Amino acid sequence: MRILLTANGSPWTRNRGGGTLAVHHLAEALAAQGHAVTVLYGRRPGDPAPPTLPYETEWAHFYQVATLNLNIFSFRKKLARLIRSQKFDVVHGNAEEALFAPALCRKAGVPFCYTSHANYLPPVGILRGMLRPIPFLKSVNAYLERETARQADLVFTFSRFSEGLVARALGREVAGRIRVIRPGIDPRWRFLGETADIKKQILFWGRMAEQKGVDLLLRSFQRVRERIKDATLVLVGEGACRAAYEKLSETLGVGSGVQFQGWKDVEGILGLAQESAVGVFPSRIESFGLAVAEAMATGLPVVATRVGALPEIIEDGRTGRLVEPEDVDGLAECLVAILQNPLKYREWGVKAGPLVAEKHNWEHAAGETLKAYGELLSGECDGIR
Repeated sequence: MRILLTANGSPWTRNRGGGTLAVHHLAEALAAQGHAVTVLYGRRPGDPAPPTLPYETEWAHFYQVATLNLNIFSFRKKLARLIRSQKFDVVHGNAEEALFAPALCRKAGVPFCYTSHANYLPPVGILRGMLRPIPFLKSVNAYLERETARQADLVFTFSRFSEGLVARALGREVAGRIRVIRPGIDPRWRFLGETADIKKQILFWGRMAEQKGVDLLLRSFQRVRERIKDATLVLVGEGACRAAYEKLSETLGVGSGVQFQGWKDVEGILGLAQESAVGVFPSRIESFGLAVAEAMATGLPVVATRVGALPEIIEDGRTGRLVEPEDVDGLAECLVAILQNPLKYREWGVKAGPLVAEKHNWEHAAGETLKAYGELLSGECDGIR
């Protein structure tokens, strides 16, 4: 089977997101099963070149102006050429970069699939959304994502939560066209096993963005330091909010206990996980929660918020802890308890590690994706054609 995937950015940049990494790993898994895979990525000037890959890569210019992703135009040009010149069996988009792909695919007689990674999809289309211009401009990319999903023959999601978002936004238009296929995680996120050398260290990794709740974590850490003076907080990641969070840590008086370490590779984070008492992910919303699954796979005890898809990953009190969103005091209490008795809470990680490795496997996810492609191509699933 010849498969064309699209992804908004590049998985080899420092500001890569979980959705782009998922496209890369899916492409690797599909190629490993003998399929000819091409991925069309978005690329900024100066982005690093990829390593040797088991699949083909194509590139479109990455243009982002304020809230509007102008990639839709550079991707359209590249998609039109690729679909016209190569006989793909399936085209599979992953964000608003694929906005024009459904029309191009219909013209070429190629099925179009779409994976929704969105944390929000508006309940109305673009024209009705424009009646409220200010809210529309603030979330224009979400409207583009909704339109792309609406035109897809099949819509994939990574979680039941995300499935509900799509169903509520599009209603009967997508009835029977949504498939939940849980993603894998990079196999380098291995179970670290027991260790007695645990520091009073809290670890977070992810984008420095409002969605990830790092400001809540810093406020909780202030309360933790009032009771455990030598506690430390390590933050791994980059993003638009990093400077604001650095300033907030100083304002809260905890700057000496907070380390902003920027992006690290998997091995670098594994080293930090092995010496940390707990991994914390206080997100405000998550359509999946890749970092949470990664942390659980290592055996690191995990605390996260009860939002989005995170309750689908964590069994509260057995494989981790879920706290209420925005509950700074509740999060602090949980962290204090773990830092005071870290070996007790390692039990969460011991139970979670094997379960996550089994449940989130890219070979299985690729197999389920291929099965859905096959149903579409054979007519078992009619799509919207």
